[in-house]
Amino acid sequence: MEYREFKELIGQDLADIGQRHQSYSNDGIRFTHWVLENVFVLSDNDAKTNNYDGPKDGGLDGFFIDYNEDLVRLIQCKYSDNIEREARESFITLPHKLREPERIAETNPSIYECSTQFVECIKSNFSVYMTFVFVGANQPRYSDELNDLSETPRGKPRGILAQLEFKLRRPLRDIPMMRNIPLNHITSHA
Repeated sequence: MEYREFKELIGQDLADIGQRHQSYSNDGIRFTHWVLENVFVLSDNDAKTNNYDGPKDGGLDGFFIDYNEDLVRLIQCKYSDNIEREARESFITLPHKLREPERIAETNPSIYECSTQFVECIKSNFSVYMTFVFVGANQPRYSDELNDLSETPRGKPRGILAQLEFKLRRPLRDIPMMRNIPLNHITSHA
């Protein structure tokens, strides 16, 4: 399937999602819903509940806990041919930001509840999976920066729809805060 064909098909799906959820103000938010339904196989209702995409989301577009597998999923989606540096950095530092619910309450109140749930899951030794899903020809350099945290990077950053997933290597409470990491700090594994 060609990129143009895929964009037309997914555009139809996004229009349908927009009809069902008129509060979704743009295709980016609708794409996050589409990812939650089609990649993570959540119901329409669960996809809506777990869609945090929007202003002040702190880099967290989707969030859910799988209690059967003892894991937390932090998801960022991009329905764009360009991934901004700020978006990459926001997602990379997300696990550390979520460890501070009081700070999240001030800076990103829409994801405060995610932060409190995240802290409880970390205390219970849940695994943390960070997943980035995008369309287009993006080459997500941010994945290099996640390599240091990653136990098993999976996915290929090429093609029409790509999913990169990272499982944090060690317990999050043992990982030092990541700040000001240069974009070229680690070589690419993709």
